[in-house]
Amino acid sequence: MYNNVFLNTVIIRIVSGCALLILFFLFFKLSKRLGDALQMKKYYHLFTLGSVFVLSSLVVQLYILLNCKTADFQIHQFIDLGYLFLALGVTFGFIAVLKYWGWLLKEIIH
Repeated sequence: MYNNVFLNTVIIRIVSGCALLILFFLFFKLSKRLGDALQMKKYYHLFTLGSVFVLSSLVVQLYILLNCKTADFQIHQFIDLGYLFLALGVTFGFIAVLKYWGWLLKEIIH
């Protein structure tokens, strides 16, 4: 029972990580065009950096999926590493989104 739930969770994390990479790619393209039009600094490279960390998280998840069949201490270390990479990637992406699209948030609030 534990193995099936564990493997399903890892598969869901991999699929959601791929969706996040697609979202970062779309924001990268839109932010690049907006930045070029408004002559802003090239903050859109933060999406690239964030994508590298999200991709690293996906590699860790794939390693867990392919190599770890039982619940032991090593798996939990890799899970923590995957979450660390994911958190860093999302943080860099969030900073870039705020740089380019923060004005929308201000418009909505006021």
